[in-house]
Amino acid sequence: MTATDWNPLHGTDWDPLLRQEFTKEYWICLQKCIEQERSCYNVYPPRDEVFAALRLTRCSDTKVVIVGQDRITAPATQAHGLAFSVVMLRRPESVRSGGRGVLGGQARPQSEWPR
Repeated sequence: MTATDWNPLHGTDWDPLLRQEFTKEYWICLQKCIEQERSCYNVYPPRDEVFAALRLTRCSDTKVVIVGQDRITAPATQAHGLAFSVVMLRRPESVRSGGRGVLGGQARPQSEWPR
């Protein structure tokens, strides 16, 4: 599959909302650039895990989408398409401290986070 016909949300209820974006020139150029980088370097998340959060969560069940980047450089942890989530051998500080920002500096178990 080439960058020009890649739709990572095909078969989800996000697809009708975002399908047109995937045909726009900026998206195609961006995907070609990323594919070029993948041919030379390890790029995370892996291609099949891009938009993992949207494939795991129905659009109709979504109230808020947080878009961002958590820079993870440690070889023991790598991004895999879910915000503030890593495939772990060791949890990076940026993920450990993520909840503290939401909770006013106090670390609490995730079960106690506000809903």
